[in-house]
Amino acid sequence: MRGIQRGALLVLCAALAACGGGAKSSGAGGSGGSTSGATGGGSTSGGSSGGWSGTGLIQVGGPTATVLIVDDDDSANNSGSAPTPSPSDLFFANAATGSKLVYNRYVVPSGAADVPAASDLAPYSTILWYNGPTYGPGALTMSPAQEKTLEGWLDQGGKTLLVYSEDLVYDLTVGIYRWAGPEQDSFLAQYVGAVGDDYDVASDANGTLAHASYVATGAAGGPLAGMTFDVVKDTPIPSTADVINPKAGVDTLATVVADPDGTTDRPLPVATGNKAAGAKSSSTVVYVGMPVEDVAAAVGGNSGADFFAGVLAYAGL
Repeated sequence: MRGIQRGALLVLCAALAACGGGAKSSGAGGSGGSTSGATGGGSTSGGSSGGWSGTGLIQVGGPTATVLIVDDDDSANNSGSAPTPSPSDLFFANAATGSKLVYNRYVVPSGAADVPAASDLAPYSTILWYNGPTYGPGALTMSPAQEKTLEGWLDQGGKTLLVYSEDLVYDLTVGIYRWAGPEQDSFLAQYVGAVGDDYDVASDANGTLAHASYVATGAAGGPLAGMTFDVVKDTPIPSTADVINPKAGVDTLATVVADPDGTTDRPLPVATGNKAAGAKSSSTVVYVGMPVEDVAAAVGGNSGADFFAGVLAYAGL
């Protein structure tokens, strides 16, 4: 599994400081961004995405926007090295625009672990957070400070958080999976609604899903029911799958076939929804642990845009 390789990378980076400046590792899963002098709070305009120069808040929909898209994929525009959008940047901007969401964007500077702040989230009822292929060490997919900020926002009630992050479980569990539980990370346990988890899952029949093509299937009774999603190996971003063992009351939206505990292959939740998140049990958290950017609509199959639309339908958006 790719997670074993990552464990070695973490040790090497800790010993040699090879990852540099606390920036997220590009590694096998990173986007190649590096820490730079770019700072948050800048605002640019231009194009339906709001432009790709600058970090911090990017005005797209302006003051009427109810959705904040958080770009935390550590790609070129996050580092300030070039105003070039990554495949993840383009996918989510296009999907949001195609779904007629009124949104602004927040570009997290490479290596930053404490933004966006609570004040940045306050104007919005919905946050879409994506990491693309990036993973730790450094700021990781979601730092402890970022988790705390999101938890406080969700605790207000009536909020919706959509997290697209194929390596979130790996990063938040520090490379230690516990399918049967107990879940060690508070955000995964209390807000995503996980009893346990697994990262870079493998199938007994077909081997690891990391750097491989595989099929995800929409769960019966949900907005993705009857749909199939063909994930193409590492195209356009490195591919893997992190899965959640959901607690009672948490909905399964899509599954992949794998074996998380050495027993047998079976459908595992690669996308889940918790509609009773937060202190008031009235916020919604959707977690997607597969790269929707890599979904290619095969004959008879569905597209990444179909997946995105299904998640919005589940969240009532």
